[in-house]
Amino acid sequence: MKLQELKLSEFLPKYMQSDETAKAFEYAVQKQILRIVNQIKMLEIYTSINTQPESVLDELGWQFNIPEYTSALSIDAKRNLIKTAISTHRKRGTVAAVRQVVTDIFGDARLEEWFQYGGEPYHFKIYTSNISVGDTETKLFEDIIASSQNVRSYLEKIIIETNIDANFEFGGYIRTADVIYI
Repeated sequence: MKLQELKLSEFLPKYMQSDETAKAFEYAVQKQILRIVNQIKMLEIYTSINTQPESVLDELGWQFNIPEYTSALSIDAKRNLIKTAISTHRKRGTVAAVRQVVTDIFGDARLEEWFQYGGEPYHFKIYTSNISVGDTETKLFEDIIASSQNVRSYLEKIIIETNIDANFEFGGYIRTADVIYI
């Protein structure tokens, strides 16, 4: 039995089925149940972010007031930001928030604070292996970090790490000579 097809009059006793007050009450309750069922359907947006179109994601980005959210981001980055929006808002201004936002948008990131590498107080570096963080993306990257970092902190460097698998072969020749005196 589906709630949309539910008829409350079937649950009334025989003597109440002809009562006008009972019919009116059944009608009013039936309308409220249908209204609630329709509202529950609307909540499915939040449980199906991975299947929502980009237009819905843009609305959710605005609704959650995500400062890092722009329409220029990839659809995967938009989905990641929306999924972690509430958690990020709670942590805003912390290292965890910066790490979360950078990871949501650029994939992977490692944050190193000043005391971990012996730098100046309140400075930090970000390491990423995402090669798309080039000259064109640097401004966006810096803006994203600024929106989630502590106000007193300063981004010192963005370091792009790459791993290259290479086979090096080398060879050598050693010549030895023995001198024999007779």
